[in-house]
Amino acid sequence: MRALDGLAGVTRVKMVVARDRFVVHIGGDGPTDAELTAAVRQLGYRPTILGPAEAETELPAAPASGVALAASDSPLTAALDRALAGNRLVLVIFGAQWCLPCERMQRETWASPDLADLIDGVEVVEIDADEYTEVARRLGVVSLPDARLLRGDGTVLVRVTGFQSPGAVREAWRTATLAVGSDESPAAP
Repeated sequence: MRALDGLAGVTRVKMVVARDRFVVHIGGDGPTDAELTAAVRQLGYRPTILGPAEAETELPAAPASGVALAASDSPLTAALDRALAGNRLVLVIFGAQWCLPCERMQRETWASPDLADLIDGVEVVEIDADEYTEVARRLGVVSLPDARLLRGDGTVLVRVTGFQSPGAVREAWRTATLAVGSDESPAAP
């Protein structure tokens, strides 16, 4: 979103993480349509210019955090809302019933006592990538398992794909939370 922050007149950006969309609110001396379109393309999105009334009906109202989430998109939406309200992190795990590495990771990694201190207090949501194909596609899930540690606003702190041992997950998690200086991060290992 940094490309939008640099535009004069941008007063608020509402993001719908599960839908991979956002709405930019512009004040009186905002950027031209061409400047806004260029900034959105720089972020890798396809821009659509809507009038104020269309933008408000297109997306739900943003909570105090500035993040807007659609209530029916997936279990991720509810988990992010709860995490945001409780100033907690979210561990979202994409898997599928047929996925043997997903089952192995569930059994050997997520259930491991070695990760209990990290997972304690974290909102955990498991999403079946076959059931929620659109959510998985929009979030760029290309292989399973795919696990991400998110802040309540949807910011990805760490992502691991494929089978990972408890030690590998612990190290990735520690490195990511230290790098962002998160005061939301679980206890350091």
